Amino acid sequence: PGIAEEASPAEAEYGAATPFDAEYEATEKDPEVFPEDAELCAEKAEDTNDGIGTETVQYIDEHGQTQTQSCTIFDYRTYGLTNGWYVADGKFSFIHDINITGNVCLILKDSCKISASTDTKIILDDNASLTLYGQKNGTGIWSGSSFDKHPASNISLTINGGNLDTNHGNVNLYNIVVNRGSLSAGNINGSTGVTINGGKMTATYGLSGGTITINGGEVKATGGDEAAGIG
Repeated sequence: PGIAEEASPAEAEYGAATPFDAEYEATEKDPEVFPEDAELCAEKAEDTNDGIGTETVQYIDEHGQTQTQSCTIFDYRTYGLTNGWYVADGKFSFIHDINITGNVCLILKDSCKISASTDTKIILDDNASLTLYGQKNGTGIWSGSSFDKHPASNISLTINGGNLDTNHGNVNLYNIVVNRGSLSAGNINGSTGVTINGGKMTATYGLSGGTITINGGEVKATGGDEAAGIG
């Protein structure tokens, strides 16, 4: 009988390869391929936690006031955010969906730059909400992921700071509010309502919803052929 090939760490733990397996295998067999990333690749293949520790950080609230909050750290290993406060820092990317359960608040540090594959989604469970905050300079950004309410109900997105850019993906939820920061997407639809109190909203393919209220800020919405940009 032949000798069985040794399973990768991801296969040993999960019973199947992960998207990072090929990169991990190359690093293990030939450390010169990705010498500075060897440890990182191994961690990616083995770790799928939803928080790697906590950090106390300052953020700017929806009124422009500085607040302090203890947060769970959100990084490339995070698959789900559950009812609480999280913080993201530095540059990282992921190729998986992110699941939101309960009321989640996420602070994007000024140095934060999250990038996701354009086919990834932020999936909110029933009655879940995601609220984004930024810091003093408001330069933190999450780009690439789109939102869709189906099949969940009564879910909402609030931007109190930071920047969310879906790279022309859609934001299709029940309630959407922008107080500070920015939201940029293809189509933005809030079936019960969209409210802009400040900040910036860009809807490349149109802005629609039950009730659209603009109290301030900057709104740019572009319609298609013979279609209104807003409405």
